[in-house]
Amino acid sequence: MRIADHPRFVEERRRYLLAHTCERCVYRDHERDACAHGYPDATHREAAFEAEGAGDGMFCKEFELA
Repeated sequence: MRIADHPRFVEERRRYLLAHTCERCVYRDHERDACAHGYPDATHREAAFEAEGAGDGMFCKEFELA
């Protein structure tokens, strides 16, 4: 799911301390710095959700399972 209202979501991430990115995911292979399931992860990483970032952040389909 893409984040349509980016500025609002940035504020909610800060306020509620949301942990939804690859860097905090239980499916992260930290040795390879990649998704353990092999999914492309550029739009799921912290940088994709930062206010000064590309603004192309997406929730991973594994998000609700973690």
